[in-house]
Amino acid sequence: MRFVSVLAAALPAAVLVCTPQAVSAKELKCSDLMDIALPHAAVQRVTSERLSARTKACRFVVSSKPAPDSEVRIEVWVPVGAAWNGAYAQLGTGDQGEGLERLAGQGYAVATGTERKAEDAAGANRRAMRETAAVARTLVASQKGFAPNRAWLDACGAGNREILARGLPEGFDGVLFNDRPQTLPRRPGAVALRCGMLARPRP
Repeated sequence: MRFVSVLAAALPAAVLVCTPQAVSAKELKCSDLMDIALPHAAVQRVTSERLSARTKACRFVVSSKPAPDSEVRIEVWVPVGAAWNGAYAQLGTGDQGEGLERLAGQGYAVATGTERKAEDAAGANRRAMRETAAVARTLVASQKGFAPNRAWLDACGAGNREILARGLPEGFDGVLFNDRPQTLPRRPGAVALRCGMLARPRP
């Protein structure tokens, strides 16, 4: 995959554009990963979801228990074949359905995770983020035969703004604003400000 850095006048940060990823001869069928060994986690369900007339995605539902009092419910979508753009995107906690399908339709391997019955919301978001990233990357690498070349965290996803206030988590190359990969703004409060602007209804 080739990434090109483009400076757009309308955007204060670099926008990173990617091209489709070549298909690996080692790519597995979705169902081949039903019994994959995952640390303190298990795949509960695997389905093949149609993204368009010509493209499909593997959809994985995973239950992970990184601690005795913690359970993280994870959902991962991985576009099949050349539909994958080689990148990984992670949504906010509990951001399922439309967001997963939309980004998978754009070529991303995409995931989200939510910790159930958590009293500490901030701590739960961080644990869910870390566990989701670890599980998703293992599934992507196992299904495709190689790991994603880039990883993006949805800046405006539920819980992610609080995480990004401390800086970009290890293992991520940047953030997604309005589904577009960019570098993390350095100015404090820029993420919350831009997410607020994106959330405003257009006149």
